[in-house]
Amino acid sequence: PKLKSWLNHSNYKWISPVIVNEMLEIMCHNVLCTLVREIKEAVYYSVIIDETTDITTQEQVSFCFCIATEDMCVEEFFFGFYETESTTAKSLFSILKDVLCQFDLSLDRCCGQCYDGASNVAGHLSGVQALVKAEEPRVVYVHCFARVVNLVV
Repeated sequence: PKLKSWLNHSNYKWISPVIVNEMLEIMCHNVLCTLVREIKEAVYYSVIIDETTDITTQEQVSFCFCIATEDMCVEEFFFGFYETESTTAKSLFSILKDVLCQFDLSLDRCCGQCYDGASNVAGHLSGVQALVKAEEPRVVYVHCFARVVNLVV
């Protein structure tokens, strides 16, 4: 309603790429704020992280949060792709910490971590899993089988 009244209050078309991108960023920010509020209301959350290479060979990390609602329904929220120069455990753990800091979420409220089977994330001695457990021992690691299902389908 506020956006509509703001757009209608003048004769401008608001089709400049700069203006459109700014409005999209504002809407994205509002959606993320709503999702963060839901995560905080759920008290505990899990993270799902997967690294991939895009078509330009740029390494990127997809970041999702998973919560259980009061009626015990599971919800997953995609929070975006984050560029990275390296996919080492330390680099990915740093991205994890940065994302949590960006959205004012504490690792002590994280109850689960989900990654593919790559040793840099799933390794129990030096992977991201181990780094998270060193900081918060209660966080349970679960292997992500979504990729296996996608390969079968």
